[in-house]
Amino acid sequence: MLHIKYENHLIDTVVTAKSFILCHRSPIMRRLLTTSILILGISSVVSQLVVVREFLAVFGGNELTFGIILANWTLLTGIGSYLGRKITPSRRTLIFLHIGLGVLPLTQLVLLRVTKTMLFISGEVADPAELFAWSFILLAPFCLISGGFLIVACSLFAQKKQPSDIGDVYIIDSLGDIAGGALFSFLLVYVFSQVQIAYILLVANVSMALTTSFSLKSRLVVVCAVILVGLGAITTGIDLNYGTVQTLYPGQSVLHQESSLYGNIVVTRLDSQITIYENGTPFFSTGDVIAREETVHYPMVQRDEPFSTVLLLGGGASGTIQEVLKYPAAVDYVELDPSIIAISQTYTKNLSGANIFEMDARKYVKEASTVYDVIIVDVPDPDSAQINRLYTVEFFEEAKRILAENGIFSTSVSASPNYMGESTRQLNSSLYRSLKSIFKNVIIIPGRSIYFLASDGNLTYNIAQVIEEKAIPTQYVNKYYLSGTITEDRIEMVQASATETVAENTDFNPQAYYYYLLFWMSQFRSHFLVFLVVIALLVVVLAIRIAPHPVPLALVTTGFAGTSLEVVLVLGFQILYGYVYSQIGILVTSFLIGLVLGAFYINRTQKICHKHSLVIMEGLLAGFAVFTGIILPHMTQAFFPMVIGVLGAFVGAEFPLASRLYYRDIQVTAATLYSADLLGGCLGALVVSALLVPVLGVLWVCFLVGALVFMSGLLVLWKG
Repeated sequence: MLHIKYENHLIDTVVTAKSFILCHRSPIMRRLLTTSILILGISSVVSQLVVVREFLAVFGGNELTFGIILANWTLLTGIGSYLGRKITPSRRTLIFLHIGLGVLPLTQLVLLRVTKTMLFISGEVADPAELFAWSFILLAPFCLISGGFLIVACSLFAQKKQPSDIGDVYIIDSLGDIAGGALFSFLLVYVFSQVQIAYILLVANVSMALTTSFSLKSRLVVVCAVILVGLGAITTGIDLNYGTVQTLYPGQSVLHQESSLYGNIVVTRLDSQITIYENGTPFFSTGDVIAREETVHYPMVQRDEPFSTVLLLGGGASGTIQEVLKYPAAVDYVELDPSIIAISQTYTKNLSGANIFEMDARKYVKEASTVYDVIIVDVPDPDSAQINRLYTVEFFEEAKRILAENGIFSTSVSASPNYMGESTRQLNSSLYRSLKSIFKNVIIIPGRSIYFLASDGNLTYNIAQVIEEKAIPTQYVNKYYLSGTITEDRIEMVQASATETVAENTDFNPQAYYYYLLFWMSQFRSHFLVFLVVIALLVVVLAIRIAPHPVPLALVTTGFAGTSLEVVLVLGFQILYGYVYSQIGILVTSFLIGLVLGAFYINRTQKICHKHSLVIMEGLLAGFAVFTGIILPHMTQAFFPMVIGVLGAFVGAEFPLASRLYYRDIQVTAATLYSADLLGGCLGALVVSALLVPVLGVLWVCFLVGALVFMSGLLVLWKG
């Protein structure tokens, strides 16, 4: 390759197309470029997983928070792909892009932690609109670079300047995605912290830039070497992970921090009080006596038997086990995260005296053979589709199966018993109706939270008297505290809050999740639903502008369908079989494998294609969406990887078809199609799990996706 060196020695320009093509036909350079694309795929997926987990760890939140971050990621990567056609393709460009891919993930992590307390009020949940704006700014550099990298790679990789070259890069990048997802899910997340994983990405990308610099005999080799040496000095002299975590908890001493399979855990001390945070929100505090006493004693006093078997789902680390053991009782405690158990045993004695089961609560209840007198559900509010499955009719029915005759079931949600807004009344009403459909008697007790007790036997509000008669030692839940808490007017208020005409909360129609989202969003200054609609419309307008032809528009709907149905299938798996991290990793990997196989088959067999081929694929995808909605509630565990793999194959097959039907030149075609696909994915991430699933339910979401893809196919048939 011939280069012209300007005086500052920083810019190389390709001067002859002939020498450019000859250089990149070199087998060595071909392998080097293939390795670059693989590292891009690995870096993109691993960085995405690290940054998304870190946003959840710092800001807490639910699927809405996840949808915001993922939407910004795909939106910005799509914009980067579109702008990539303006970048001059050269190996020197690759060097700079690799340096950016290496340095930025670590930079993002540090900025995310350091700026949290600067830009957001400590202890307050971030406004989703503000979170959208800040994540957009923070993610922009990395996502724009990774999106542009794909287009540069397509130009450099192309030998014959044919549409199949774009498909080849798509396949290689997808293989990198598979490798990145597998590495993160089955190795990195078990061994390294978030910051250490970012260091690994830095080393991998700068080493690739160093190798490319050597091949060019470029002075940039010095820059790469300086970065690697500087990295070594930083890791030796500074504990960057601890230092940045400490900034998130001003005034407290951070005793421990780790990223478990299920979230980020931080242990802090303030004077004599120990607090464990999970994903940025307090999981429990050793000083919160009222909450644990109310959680336990409200249901426990309902039993007259001399001895009780008690199932505690969550919350044991806060001290509820010790409250239960004030009664003659045997306690089985179920906790999903082994790290929470290990940390609790290290810093407290709250788990002593219980039989501990490390597994998903829903899965345990479904498979249990033990009969319990009392079941206490002490989990977070139904602020996500994952947690909502512990508040549904199906779960209540499963719990009743293992309850003794006239046994007691207890659950709670956070709300002020002194004021009930519309969304709170709707949430309470949905939970009350759901419990009432399974149990003969349901009462609602006001307290620090609102407690729902259900049984086929009798239930009483006269808790103080029973505690006094049984001589149960308590600090707060006694006749003095309860005389001002469980009063007639407060009981009437919470009972009245459950009289709204709403639907029952079910697994695949998560009404409680929807009403909790409304309650959650009512706390913010901005009206986020309006904000969400505005952003979605802007993305649609951008997609139409970038992809004005029916063929790239078909990729917009395909990207939307792929993301939407993948979300639906993963949520369905969680609802039916529990959150098992390794199996979720298998599902995502199955999708990526299907993606590669579908793209590979079309890229190798369809040398000449007609628009009818794309129309057929759109029709198959539309039918698959409807089929998914119908069979999802009845799918077996082994069937999920197969179904999600087929979805990936449909999505992957459309990209090489579109590249042939819409071919202009390598850069323009690749930029248009990649950006169209990613913008569709952005819409799916933004609105499906956070809005459409809780509002419409899973079945109607699948029907909506199918209808959208079908109309897209008709548009290709008509004007393609």
